Parts: sequence; structure tokens; C-alpha cells
Amino acid sequence: MPPQTPWGEPDLQGVWRHESTTPLQRPTNLEGRDSLTDDEVLSEQRIETEQVAKGVEGSDEVRPDVEASPFQRNEYNRFWTYTGNPKTVDARTSLIVDPPSGRIPLTPQALKVQAFHAEYVSNFPPEEHYDNSWRDRDTGERCITDGTLGQMWGGTGPNKFVQSPGYVVILHEQFRDRRIIPTDGREPSEVRTWLGNASGRWEENTLVVETTRFLDKTSESWQSVSKSASESMHLVERWTRIGPDQMQYQVTVTDPSKFTQPWSAELTLTNLETPDEPLVFFEYACAEGNYGIVNILSATRNLEKADPSLKNRRTNFALWLENNPGEPSLESLGPPALRSGTP
Repeated sequence: MPPQTPWGEPDLQGVWRHESTTPLQRPTNLEGRDSLTDDEVLSEQRIETEQVAKGVEGSDEVRPDVEASPFQRNEYNRFWTYTGNPKTVDARTSLIVDPPSGRIPLTPQALKVQAFHAEYVSNFPPEEHYDNSWRDRDTGERCITDGTLGQMWGGTGPNKFVQSPGYVVILHEQFRDRRIIPTDGREPSEVRTWLGNASGRWEENTLVVETTRFLDKTSESWQSVSKSASESMHLVERWTRIGPDQMQYQVTVTDPSKFTQPWSAELTLTNLETPDEPLVFFEYACAEGNYGIVNILSATRNLEKADPSLKNRRTNFALWLENNPGEPSLESLGPPALRSGTP
């Protein structure tokens, strides 16, 4: 029997983080394999433990190379997600459990948008690229949000669950995203938002939340196209306490504007908080001191003043499509190989 709140609902309160090294999507070099061998798990866990030990010692080697980074183009290395403890390496090769490929089933158009963003909305755009507007940069880089999808496994911080009769509130440390979820099964508000509108209900010991009515923000630049808010996105999420310090999270994503079929992921969250040691979120000061956008755009304007012809060299998605008519490769879209270089 899971712990209960004073008003008789399952108690999900705590500060929860995904503490596994398993990537969302199956690496291309593990195609067709849903699990690692015991030897591969031991090898990965050894590397993980060694990297954390080096971090405790203050070694620069805690920063992974680009191939080992779980983030696109290594914008965020281990410094930003460092907890002082090794993450768990389990045998699963992806958090995605359906489809069986372990890959997000992007539509052909979404694949091209993702490839474009991977090349241009990154720290290393081609030399000829110039950002015309702040909207050419990623929503997270602009300190807005990385979206609702992925909050349980992505970002630089954990999630805090707070409950009161009839409500569950999820506070994501990164960007201070807040999801206020009524749990009486009511219809969600008609007002569309970046994070959508949620309607929750209890099914025995499981909190089930359906989120719809997202604002259409597909015209914005997103590091991951799958997370971009669209009017047709529909999330069904489930949280279930499975132990004193563990909670299972399941999500099914439906969005015909980006995906050829619904897809599902499962993972385990670990409670970082104890009754004797409550965890306090630090301020996530992102926009303060964010000189990157100002410097990027002012540099572009100065280059254009020096050479007006540069205005015609700006790269946009339509031009990119003309120059890249073929299908993008999975290697340009998916996560990197595991550190062990498993074939």
C-alpha cells in the first residue's frame, strides 16, 4: 500500500529525478536490440562511476566528449546535470517501449525539420548562417521552456510534486515550469498554453493525466521537434509509486502533425528528498545575464552593415530544403552511441 495523504489520496509528493543513463531513443548502433548484455551493463556502470569520481575530485575529465554527451551538440555537459552520485545503468537500450524500434516515429516532414534544427539551431551552425531574429534560437536557449514532453527525463533539474485536495502541482526546476493539475476529472480549460491544459484523475494508486490544448508553437525553434507544442498534441501520463523512493512514469504521445503513430516511453523516477532532509530548489536564473542572444544578433547586424550582401545569405528552412532534397540520416537525428562503443 503506497503512502496516503491526510485526505486519502496516494501521496506522490517529493522531489523526483530520472537517475538512469538509458537514452530516450535507441542509439543507431544498437538497432534491433532492446537490451544490453550483462558485460555491457557492467562496463557502462564502471565508466559512469569513474566519471563521477573524477567530478568529485574536480577533474576536467568529468566533461564527456561530444559522442558521449546525452545532449545535442554537447550544449549541456555533465556539469549541468551533475548530482555527485553515479547514475544507474540498466539493460534497456531506450526509454521508448513502443514502437519496438525504440525510436520516435517522426513524419518525413518532421524528420527534415529536426535535421535542419540539428544543423542550424545549435552551438555550431554553418559559417554562412546568420540569425535574423531571436526566434531563430531554441526556446530553451531563450529561457522560455523546453515544453511539457520530456520534463520527467530531460533538463538540468528534478521535478517537485506538491498535493492538496483535488490538485497536484508539478514544479520543474528548469525554467520554473509549473503544471497545476486538477484531479477530479474535469474538462480542461479552453485556454491554450505553451504547456497545454491538463485533466487528472486517480485510477486506484495511479495518477492519470491527459494534457491537450497546447498553443501552436511549431513556428518557434525547438532543439527537439518532438517536444514542440502543437494544437494536435495529446499526452497521456501515468505516475505510480512502486517503492518508498521510486515512482514509475509512463507517457503515450499522439500528434499526427509530427508523428506517424502514437509512441510510448516508460522510466523510473527516484525521490531525492527524505523527511529529515527536505530538498530546496535553487533559483533558476536563466534570462538574467543571458547575453548570448544580444551578442548573436548585434554581431549579425554589424556584419550586415559592413557587407549588405550578407542579408541575402541568411539560411531559412525553405532554402535548406532546396539544398537538402533527400531524407536525413538517422545519425544526424538520434542520440549518440553508448560510451562503450557497443557494436
